[in-house]
This record gives sequence, structure tokens and C-alpha cells, in this order.
Amino acid sequence: MRLLIRILNDQNILYLSAENKNILPSIYSSVSIMLGKLKKYQECRRVVDKGVEYCIKYSLNKSLSRLYYSRAIAYKKLDFIEKAEFNAALCFSN
Repeated sequence: MRLLIRILNDQNILYLSAENKNILPSIYSSVSIMLGKLKKYQECRRVVDKGVEYCIKYSLNKSLSRLYYSRAIAYKKLDFIEKAEFNAALCFSN
């Protein structure tokens, strides 16, 4: 997981071309899932925020539902119920 977080923090580690830039949303999603299972909800939320921003910027919608779900769980565990419900709704609207 440390390597995946390093890749997300420094994308120069991974050569990204137009053909393979769509690998990062899956990494964001996988890391957010792992962080959630480790109960690192603040860190999970930060990873998700970056992942959502990246997906929207490059119109890569495949991982958005999973990212919104991870964000909803993190917000719920952090007792931000309204934000959790909003992100849960985004899971289904994407």
C-alpha cells in the first residue's frame, strides 16, 4: 500500500501517457478501500478527494461511484451524516 500511496503523491514515479492515465482512478479507489478497512477515515477522505478531482478533470468516470462510496463511508464514520448521505446519493447518480 505504501507504494500505491507514493504513486498517488508523486505521479512522476509512474510514466503516464494518454493511453494509461486511466490507471490512477483504480489506484485511488483501491487505496481508499484499504484505508477505510484500516479505519484511517481522514486519510481515506483525502485520497478520495484527490481521486474524484482527478476523475472529473480527465473525464474518467469509471471509478467515481466507488470513490463516492468510500467518501460516504468515511464521512459516516467521522459523524458527518449529511455529507455521508450526499455522497451515498452520488454513488447512484453517477
